[in-house]
Amino acid sequence: TKFIYGVDEMLFLSNLSYKAFVDFYDDTPYKARVLYNATNSAQFRRIDAQRKIELRKDLNIKNSDFIFLWCSQDRPKKGLHLVLEAFKEVYIQNKSAKLLVVGIDRKIAQEGVEVIGRIPNNELSKYYQISDVYLFPSLWKEGFGIVLAEALKCGNYVIASAQGSIPEVLDFGNYGKLIDTPNFVDSWVIAMLESIEKIERNNGNPYLDKIPEDIYDLKDWAFQLKRIIETAKN
Repeated sequence: TKFIYGVDEMLFLSNLSYKAFVDFYDDTPYKARVLYNATNSAQFRRIDAQRKIELRKDLNIKNSDFIFLWCSQDRPKKGLHLVLEAFKEVYIQNKSAKLLVVGIDRKIAQEGVEVIGRIPNNELSKYYQISDVYLFPSLWKEGFGIVLAEALKCGNYVIASAQGSIPEVLDFGNYGKLIDTPNFVDSWVIAMLESIEKIERNNGNPYLDKIPEDIYDLKDWAFQLKRIIETAKN
């Protein structure tokens, strides 16, 4: 309480984060704003179909493959074990499906799965750009999930758990597919197979037209933060 009374203004990563805070603490006398996380639009951006073909060739990925991407830390709450189990069924039904796993060091001996390992951040955008679907099976209440911003900016069809602030980041389902029961493997199987069908039918990501290309932009974030600081000074 003593600390909170010393705060003039609190910045939150999402509206849900703000609500969780005011529900938990009895006293919240500060001003508050929401300032979403952001990422570099010059790096994380959409590419055209020809560039995607070229980039896949550079990374030894077949252009005919349908690429699912998982990128995170190797911790149970990040849900890789569920995705791997779901992908077994997806691969049985569609042999062109491939799952790229980025961010872990261990080997995974499973058909259709390729472990990329840990890569530097300046190389990461390539893997979003060559992928069709980004999977975010988080099993904890995420504050934001910066990887979601990166995947959206690169034009991925996103399938994510409806946990924490994830629905807010995905504009409550307008920017991607939300899974209300993320602990159910079948929910991921259904959503992944559905994504293949939707992308093939629409000749691309059906959510794409709803997602602004400058969404969660770092320059805009910096501008907003500067304005907040200047207002506070005045």
